[in-house]
Amino acid sequence: MKTNVKEYDHFRVHTIKKDNYKKCAIEIHCREKINKDNLGKVKALFDLLNRGTKSYPSIKELSKRKEYLYGLVSLCYDSTNGDIIDGVVFAEFLNPKYVDDKNYLNDVIKFVFDYIKEPLLTEKDLKLIKEEQKLSLKHKEEELFSKAFKEAKSTIETSYGLSAFNTEEEIDKLTIEDLKETLKDIINNYTIDIYVIGNLNMNEVEKIIVDNSPFINNKISKLEFDYHVKHRTVKELENKDKFEQSMIIYFYSFENLSREQRLYEATLLSDVLGNGLNSLLYKDIREKHSLCYNLSAVYMRHTNILMITVGVDKKNIAKTKERIEDIMSNLNTLINKDNVSDARLNIISNIEQNTDSIDYLLFESDAVFNNVIDPMDLKLKRFSEITEDSIKAILPNMKEYTKYVLVGDKNENN
Repeated sequence: MKTNVKEYDHFRVHTIKKDNYKKCAIEIHCREKINKDNLGKVKALFDLLNRGTKSYPSIKELSKRKEYLYGLVSLCYDSTNGDIIDGVVFAEFLNPKYVDDKNYLNDVIKFVFDYIKEPLLTEKDLKLIKEEQKLSLKHKEEELFSKAFKEAKSTIETSYGLSAFNTEEEIDKLTIEDLKETLKDIINNYTIDIYVIGNLNMNEVEKIIVDNSPFINNKISKLEFDYHVKHRTVKELENKDKFEQSMIIYFYSFENLSREQRLYEATLLSDVLGNGLNSLLYKDIREKHSLCYNLSAVYMRHTNILMITVGVDKKNIAKTKERIEDIMSNLNTLINKDNVSDARLNIISNIEQNTDSIDYLLFESDAVFNNVIDPMDLKLKRFSEITEDSIKAILPNMKEYTKYVLVGDKNENN
């Protein structure tokens, strides 16, 4: 897949010419470094974009206008990309050659830009968004993993530990003026990348974008998505809450890994540890000792942290921690050709299941451009080359970072 990238004065345009779709799509990324002040405001703003524009001042009227699109959505990725906040507007539309209206393509792109620059931002809609955020906050407090992960990730010494909102008081403080200022900041200061895919005349597309873009002051920059923690003394925390079950979360930090080792060896290591019935943790903690309900291991490469999560009964906490630490301290012995081969085949199979869809191609184009991943063909090749020795070679770079336990005590008074 070839993506053409063109830099204009205030934004980048990425075009992907594909002739095997009847549909086309445009996706706009508005990015900036995360901080405790902008995260909640950007999150609320992109939720409000779905409520109406000045030209279509209600969800009903906006929905009617959306009928000439396959889909239109705005959302905010707050901390999945390490240190970056990412506000996204995505729209799918019919290839203009199937439409009688000669202004269709211009109208689609103009509408998507107006959707960003002219949101209605009413007090009534803000009130609804606040209630939704409060419900989300309540859910995170009442769901075991969400509560445990929130508290465990607060020990990570990067912006990855930030949450959009931590209290209802923070949500209540949001005002329309805050969101207007945030919108102004996005339109003038954020890094803007615009992606277009489909069987289109891309010269025409770029001209329409230039003629209609609201981004006229932004500076072109390349944001760094990887923000790596450093080794430190292990932090141990234990909290109690009124849950039936308990949750154990261990973080392990890595230092001095190459980009390729983070993308491949460390990722495959997490699969060997806790992804599937043949993984080391599952076979020991779940099958052999019957200690847990569920477990997983995932490598968060943007922060270079490996996370292990295990759901257990309160009475099994100590034994489960003992088993985790025993396995992690004996990986040089436990990692072998068989479990590496199983993990390798599992990952390659999952990659190959990615179809040639518009959604995936847009994701891949953006992620490859930002050096977050490699193209699919290179990923397949690189994962197929991983050996038990190449995984064992990164183990000296790994150290314990956090040991966190949320003790489920259904009689706990909060």
